[in-house]
Amino acid sequence: MYPILARFSWGFLYSYTAVWSVVLALALGQTAWLNRRPHFRLAGWLDGALVAVLGGLVGGRLGFLLANHAYFQLHPAEAWLVWGGGFNGVGAMWGALVLFWLWGRLKKGQETRPWARYADLYTPALTLCYAGGWLACGLEGCGYGQEAFLAWYTADLPDSFGVYAVRYPTQWWGMGAGVVLWLMSSWGAYQPHFAHRPSGFLF
Repeated sequence: MYPILARFSWGFLYSYTAVWSVVLALALGQTAWLNRRPHFRLAGWLDGALVAVLGGLVGGRLGFLLANHAYFQLHPAEAWLVWGGGFNGVGAMWGALVLFWLWGRLKKGQETRPWARYADLYTPALTLCYAGGWLACGLEGCGYGQEAFLAWYTADLPDSFGVYAVRYPTQWWGMGAGVVLWLMSSWGAYQPHFAHRPSGFLF
């Protein structure tokens, strides 16, 4: 567990922030590169990506507030202190999907945007973010696995408070699954015959 990567005069560099910054930059870079392929070339793809990120931030915070509503009922002023941390992965996913879907339904000129084609374009980036999220949790100590018996598939790992116990290595399993999904979706998106698949197939 490495929650703090470095200390500077102005503060700390947290591993969670560093990993997410790098992953988001790589995800946007891959999407920009993928959009240059003939079967994509979607205008305004960056707008859709930013809308999804915004939805993820809002949904992640709302999910965290709902999951910890008993605490925030007693401390309502802290609900807005987002710089103190507190996001929920499931809430972030639904927030991003809902806001992105609404963006796709808004008319651009006389037609709605091809939502499914945009979703295909973003799929490799989404799986990369999935893997990066689990890596960030592994370094931070969040998203830790349930306590278990000592076996070849368990390890002595900490929770978010630094308390070590024999646990399932959930973060590393999640990261591994994300890497596999990223490799599969990237490979699929770059195949020449992908253009003949129905829109939304990759997503």
